[in-house]
Amino acid sequence: MNSPHVSTTAGAAHFDQRLEVRLATSDAEIQQCQQWLGEEHFLGPARTAGERLFQVLYEEGQPVALLLWAACAWHLKDRDEWIDWDPLTRARRLKLIVSNWRFLVLEQTRRPNLASQCLGAALRALPDQWQERYGYRPLLAESFTDPESHAGTCYKASGWEPLGFSKGFARHRCEFYVPHDRPKKLWVKELEPKARQLLGARQLPAQHAAAETEGFGVR
Repeated sequence: MNSPHVSTTAGAAHFDQRLEVRLATSDAEIQQCQQWLGEEHFLGPARTAGERLFQVLYEEGQPVALLLWAACAWHLKDRDEWIDWDPLTRARRLKLIVSNWRFLVLEQTRRPNLASQCLGAALRALPDQWQERYGYRPLLAESFTDPESHAGTCYKASGWEPLGFSKGFARHRCEFYVPHDRPKKLWVKELEPKARQLLGARQLPAQHAAAETEGFGVR
């Protein structure tokens, strides 16, 4: 595929001699990312609301993969029990979890182990890039795989933890969910040491506290 590459250097992060993680920020760059997703990702382009980041990974100056991070699921029983969240704390701290809405390794660059290498590099860059853009550092990443079509090998290889399965609903627009009868496997990855404990702590460090909102619920 001979698509033009995303040229921005905003938020660029280098982790080895081969992979560089850059943010797509301009309308043209984001449009290019959505075009790649439309052409090569089985879910197609993504429509998100609120905070989001497009990461584009480069190898020797050429794009090889992209990831889209955005709002996490409002409620996941296995995730919330793993964190030990009560409803009020969950409502206040959901922004500290970011969800991997899309992950695509461009077809012309695919080779063994590249997906896990790109995912690892993207995760290492994510907290700093998110803080630079939104003023706080997220603590946890979540993602989903379809057991009927994906084994989740790259998530296993890059240290994600499986927590169970979703209930078989998909988000429709921003506030509504519709059943699709295909539960997805839930994966989580702590973005810093003791992230799980911090998500349930009585008080958050300053670099995370800016994400707290006024939630609703009963402790």
